[in-house]
Amino acid sequence: QWFTGTDNVIAGTSSLKFGNFNGSGYKSMFVTPYTDGNTDITQMQIFTNDGSKFTRRNIDLGYSINSPDSTTFKYNNLDAILSLDYGANTTFVLPSQTNNFKAYSVRDGGVGGSSVAAGDFLGNGSTTFVITDNGLNAVDKATTKLFSWNYDSTTDSVSMTQIGTLPVATFNKSSYWAGTGGSNTNKAVTFDFD
Repeated sequence: QWFTGTDNVIAGTSSLKFGNFNGSGYKSMFVTPYTDGNTDITQMQIFTNDGSKFTRRNIDLGYSINSPDSTTFKYNNLDAILSLDYGANTTFVLPSQTNNFKAYSVRDGGVGGSSVAAGDFLGNGSTTFVITDNGLNAVDKATTKLFSWNYDSTTDSVSMTQIGTLPVATFNKSSYWAGTGGSNTNKAVTFDFD
């Protein structure tokens, strides 16, 4: 009843995220494009929820993205999305109360990676992002970095700025893991201890 036709078939995605992306008050679903599956890597999908069914909303990108992970965060009191790319197309999707979702590529290989977490890591009320295996095509596999972000309404674009590099994970320091070619097992996860 919730999904119609073949809309319930999502093969090979790496990440599903749920949030109130359109202000309906219901949890909708975001599907991350990923090359290891059958998803279209030039398109993202948000399945909006009206309380009785999901409606598929395609977001055409105009570029390809191989997204190993995504995260949600608050923007204007609604849920927004950061979909990480192994390459140069890490992408933001900002909320839309009219379901006209738009993708914003950062177009900077310096913000790619394997996993991402959003949070107020600086303790100042702003959203920042921790990205593991940071670098173009995730080549810098032992590097975890912290980034801020900005949406510029004048240019209708999103940018990210590196704030710092986090200490190397313990597994990456051991001689056992040193020859594995990188972490890829490290995941950025946020916890609220309040």
